[in-house]
Amino acid sequence: MLCFWGAQVREGLGLVKPDQVKHGDSGIRSLCPKTAVQDMSAGRSFAGFIRDGNVSVLRLRSEDYDHDGKLKQLQLKNKIRLIVCGGDGAVLLANGGNVLIMDKSTVCKPLKGLDNRQVIQIVCGDHHSMALTKDGQVLVWGENSHGQLGLRKDHPGSPSAQHVQSLSGIPLAQISAGGDHSFVLSLSGVVFGWGKNSAGQLGLGDTTDRHVPTVVNSLNRKKTVSISCGGEHTATLSKGGTVFTFGSGGSGQLGHNSFKDEHHPRVVAELWGSEVSQVTCGRHHTLVSVTSSKLIYSFGCGTQGQLGNGEMINKSVPYPVDLPTECNHEYTIEKLLAGENHSFALSFKEPGNESKPNPSRGILTLDDRMIGRWLSRSEPRKMVKKDINKVFSSAASLNGSFLKTSCDQHYQTSDDHCGLDFDLVKTSFAKLSKNESLISEVVKVVEQMLPSLNPNPTGVESLRVYLLLPELIRRLKKQQRTELTEALASKILQLDPDAHKVLEKYWSKLPDGWLKGLVKLFRKASTSMIGRIAADSMNLDIKTRLPKFVQILAMVYQVCCSANRNITKSDFIINEINDLLDVVRTKKLCLSVETEKYFLFGILCGLAFNNNSVVHLPFPLALFKKLLNVKPSLEDLIEFDSGLGKSLQYILDYSEDVEEMEMYYTVNFVDKYVDYILNKSVEEVFEEFKRGFFKACDRCMVEMFEPEELRGVLVGSEEYDWDILKQNTTYEGSFYAGHPTIISFWEVFDELTSNEKKAFLLFLTGFEKVPILGMSAVKMRVRPLFSFTQDHLPQALTCHALLDLPVYQKKETLKAKVIEAINHKRGFWEE
Repeated sequence: MLCFWGAQVREGLGLVKPDQVKHGDSGIRSLCPKTAVQDMSAGRSFAGFIRDGNVSVLRLRSEDYDHDGKLKQLQLKNKIRLIVCGGDGAVLLANGGNVLIMDKSTVCKPLKGLDNRQVIQIVCGDHHSMALTKDGQVLVWGENSHGQLGLRKDHPGSPSAQHVQSLSGIPLAQISAGGDHSFVLSLSGVVFGWGKNSAGQLGLGDTTDRHVPTVVNSLNRKKTVSISCGGEHTATLSKGGTVFTFGSGGSGQLGHNSFKDEHHPRVVAELWGSEVSQVTCGRHHTLVSVTSSKLIYSFGCGTQGQLGNGEMINKSVPYPVDLPTECNHEYTIEKLLAGENHSFALSFKEPGNESKPNPSRGILTLDDRMIGRWLSRSEPRKMVKKDINKVFSSAASLNGSFLKTSCDQHYQTSDDHCGLDFDLVKTSFAKLSKNESLISEVVKVVEQMLPSLNPNPTGVESLRVYLLLPELIRRLKKQQRTELTEALASKILQLDPDAHKVLEKYWSKLPDGWLKGLVKLFRKASTSMIGRIAADSMNLDIKTRLPKFVQILAMVYQVCCSANRNITKSDFIINEINDLLDVVRTKKLCLSVETEKYFLFGILCGLAFNNNSVVHLPFPLALFKKLLNVKPSLEDLIEFDSGLGKSLQYILDYSEDVEEMEMYYTVNFVDKYVDYILNKSVEEVFEEFKRGFFKACDRCMVEMFEPEELRGVLVGSEEYDWDILKQNTTYEGSFYAGHPTIISFWEVFDELTSNEKKAFLLFLTGFEKVPILGMSAVKMRVRPLFSFTQDHLPQALTCHALLDLPVYQKKETLKAKVIEAINHKRGFWEE
């Protein structure tokens, strides 16, 4: 059932015939369309309805439109889940997470700048809109006359979606937009507002506009669960049903028994104890719903009947709406909506109906259940990798995970209380770390996520990630642990002073086990770095890398001293520093010229990968395994050095007849020998090659391949299909498929030996093997050679696979010249 009241609209809203509309007392009308309304919205110019995923819009009377509009169904390809109407148009959210913008002519276009982000919530103001993505990003577009986009003071506004960078890392539960102001609500009940503040609608105690998101401190720890913005006023609802309002009160829309503005959030006293379940703000009026009593209360502007109490006057205190009797007995109110001068109540029969409005889905967060699902292997590996990428690539998702919901403790989040359930984090990460393949995926994603952390966070919730990651990192293997610890240390040191102070407070209140684990993590990283420098197993710039760990240890030590924590000074001492001092006295640490060559060579190979170019080099499979962090085996050594590898295999085969103890030492010897040849002996130069390779190409893209597949991409395959080469060849100039020279050329080509055909491919393209996508990736072009004689050889422009072919008078001449050209390999090396 849909009930509506207020300013005049088309009878039945176009959803039913006029005679099917029921008229109740106080001007309230109700209707029950054959196809149930799943969601709806009403703004200044339009009301929109969603039925079975299809959208219909009704133009409302306004200053520019003085008659009742007709209901119009929008012709859209996708099913729509949500609609919100603003000042002049509307925003639509499709089931797949795409966003469409409807203008005042009802023309819908995709939102620009979305970049494949999955949107879960949308809201509209008068001239601006907002969207919340699944990974917790806030996107804004429209006008920015009062800073309502939250970008910066001098930003002119934008027709395409822009990311509000200052909210990065904040785990959000809801977004809301008013006339020219905006609000967001975090999962822990922290409220941020920005934009126009002429009537105090931001609740900050003044009337100064804000151009960036600002915390409404007076609502901290009030357990806020929802926000609604009106034209120039705002209402919030706390868990338990308490309603706060602030901003413009000129029409009584604040419900405080006055017509004054309020610059601070103030409780609506008349609703105290009513356990309000919904609150929604219109232009100049407010509606609240009390589920337990099935009552709706209204207050504010009522000059067009939008309060639903039978009077056409303003009310400054809540009065019950005179709903139809069946609403109180048979139906449950699911959505309450206050528009420009209209009010709507969307209800469903009890028990629940499948056509209920879609609830606003929350951002993706990590929990013990999700980890259990990954470990159970009940889902395809690709889906698990996708989930891991989504969760661990988003600081907001991580910061919204593992909240201490018992007794609503996460609502107490502040400078002193982080809101995390440490026991839940510990058990969950312990489970995750036991699965090597899963934790490897997590490490890859976290490595990519860390650089994106915001050094100037707007809210304290964005600092939770700095508590979560140490607990995850300390469970990793040594090399992974050291690298991620260094990246984490860098981001901690980049935090602004205010964020540093809060993080240090959080450290001071960590459980003993967590605090000792934090100290141990950075001490181990320092020890590892010192050991590697002292042993000269790799060249490091000590001035920039080692001090990061030492600085963090110094910060934690100071925190422990100030908070009188039970951690001794000896826990912080790095004894290995003495070894380093001895080395520094005798050696100068620097990168060798030879090492730098491998780095540059790695860049060249990375560029080749990026450009899908085949490299004519006999790389062994072991190299590709090492790039993908897969341990090389004896089989790889046999491929690399057949004589040595087979000798070691012979030792293993021979040792099968000896006693178990001797067998153990033999296998151990072979394993260590293989490890030395393929890893330790080349560690320095390979690490430089690897660093150069990934500097030139996307690590995530590379790691999608198996080692054999990666070799195929870079080195090519031997799956030659010469018929496809011929089919894909195009001709230019006077040449065409039936030209005598072209016919002779392909007859000659068919007569070539297998090796000669490969040599021709090298002559034409610069590579002898077939690209990973097959011979169809080779687009050969043939054109007549300009200004030639019968003595000229064919020429090739390898970058374009372009063959310049003289028009030979005889087939024999053509064959001789082609063979001579491919055997000379002009411009290429001889093997």
